[in-house]
Amino acid sequence: MVWRINLNKADEQYGTLGLDLLKNGVWKMNERTGKRCLTTTTKVFEYDVGKGEFPMITTRQVFPKMALAEPVGYWQGLSSAKDFRVLGTHTWNSNANKTKAWLSNENRSGEDDMGRVYGWFGHNFGGVNQFEKVYNNLRMGIDDRGEIITYWKPDEFDFGCLRPCLHSLQFNLLGDTLHMTASQRSTDVPLGLVSNMPQCYEMLALMARVTGNKAGLVTHVLNQPHIYEDQLELFELQMQRTPITGVRPKLEISDTIQVWDDIMDIQNMKVFTVTGYESHTRIDFPFSE
Repeated sequence: MVWRINLNKADEQYGTLGLDLLKNGVWKMNERTGKRCLTTTTKVFEYDVGKGEFPMITTRQVFPKMALAEPVGYWQGLSSAKDFRVLGTHTWNSNANKTKAWLSNENRSGEDDMGRVYGWFGHNFGGVNQFEKVYNNLRMGIDDRGEIITYWKPDEFDFGCLRPCLHSLQFNLLGDTLHMTASQRSTDVPLGLVSNMPQCYEMLALMARVTGNKAGLVTHVLNQPHIYEDQLELFELQMQRTPITGVRPKLEISDTIQVWDDIMDIQNMKVFTVTGYESHTRIDFPFSE
């Protein structure tokens, strides 16, 4: 990657991680996929939502509305790939319908069933609706140092098609400004991270909006960032591209979204508008089932 002035922060952070993986990454075998991957140490990205730093990379095309649909589906508690398709994203089709271990799992209820993943645990964690607890506290100005939403429940992994990658969110209310830390256990850098970045921005922006707070900073913790061996050639091609300078994407959320129930009522991505985004052409990285 050729470094130039006036890069957006997303390109800078993503490009630094990508080059580190290619230069210093260590090969490890992944038992679930049966593939080797290059991996490196934990990295931390930051996105300033208050300043409107919507994190979209330019070295390959990213489809923002497909990415933004996933957190909405999680927060609504969706557990069918069909429902995610209706909302605007196809990202769960393979996990629900092609993962061999899930296809043979007696807990799978049929085509498109994702089982207990992400949003299911947000709504049903030991009888607690984590979303409502956090929302109600934050809108009343309460931060008990436990404003946490977690999707990590090891005793129920057999009931879902995939363990969560981005497994927890913690909100931190300082005065009237809301910050968020998002933690991933595993980070597919070529395929998944480019969507995870705008998703984290979106989640803080939404939670701040519906709780009546200002949006602050996202701290995004990336554990075990990796590149699968069948992604390597294409990723090297991406890293050879020069980022498009001067690109400053913006995310606008419709004024119709004001309270938690408005998020529950979102039926499509028309409530989100992304402007100012330019990129190089798309790269179709292989998906590891």
